[in-house]
Amino acid sequence: MEDFRSGRDFQYGLCDVCDRDVERACQSVYQSFRRLIDHGEIRSGAHVRFRGTLIRFFEDVPLLDQQWIDAYTVVLAEWSALLLQQGYQLGNADPHQLAWVIPLKTNGAELLTPSTSADRTEAARRRVTAMLAKFEGRARTIDGRIYFHFDDYVRWKGRKAQCKAHYDGFVIASWNDWVEARGNGATAELDGIRVAKIAVRVPALVRCADSQEAARQQCRRADLIIGIVTQAYNNDRQIARWCEHFKKTIIEIYRIIFTIERIRRRYFGDHPPADEMERGNYGCSD
Repeated sequence: MEDFRSGRDFQYGLCDVCDRDVERACQSVYQSFRRLIDHGEIRSGAHVRFRGTLIRFFEDVPLLDQQWIDAYTVVLAEWSALLLQQGYQLGNADPHQLAWVIPLKTNGAELLTPSTSADRTEAARRRVTAMLAKFEGRARTIDGRIYFHFDDYVRWKGRKAQCKAHYDGFVIASWNDWVEARGNGATAELDGIRVAKIAVRVPALVRCADSQEAARQQCRRADLIIGIVTQAYNNDRQIARWCEHFKKTIIEIYRIIFTIERIRRRYFGDHPPADEMERGNYGCSD
């Protein structure tokens, strides 16, 4: 275990599978996967990455047929860019991806309430909607929703949002169809490696009886979060910094554990994790 402790080898978390074997297996699966895309068995995909946006899940916005972007997505992206231009620091005190967006003044001196935030940002949104109404690029309606051609949107003179398309993805639904057609409905094999369907996870949502109840729940949560953040900033900024650091650390730990477990079960036949052997050597327990 000296190589593991010194960081020279076994850094993927498996005590009896060296890094070279893990990397060889990953590369083999990747090449097989690319061949599926090249042969048309899995549809390739594209996504747009918006920079400097208040909406967290805008980091990767899919393009329909690799060329059409949802018009409502464009409205939100342009609205975000306009608020930034007007001097707002766009953040979200609530960590939930779908939570109410709370703009903060750039000097940090003002924390807006939900009602005040809505009043000030709604004007910016109306302005963006009016500007996009003059969009002269290609547009089409698909399943009742309006889409803009991405190339035309990029060339649009009124565009404020910074974005870039990446054409290195794939369509999840087509991958899931491939797995189902070649497996038992849940798993299949690719180059001798077990593979499974990809589940699209959405942050937990709360069911409400009607729109009025939903609005009350949103306001209640937003007021609670604002109160906590305000108290943290007024009493001790270190609390806010510590909470942010703790949140990032927990997420990183979870990702590491999840990755090791997937590698152990799927690629190397349930080989024991390196940390278990490490605990055994030193007589440690959970």
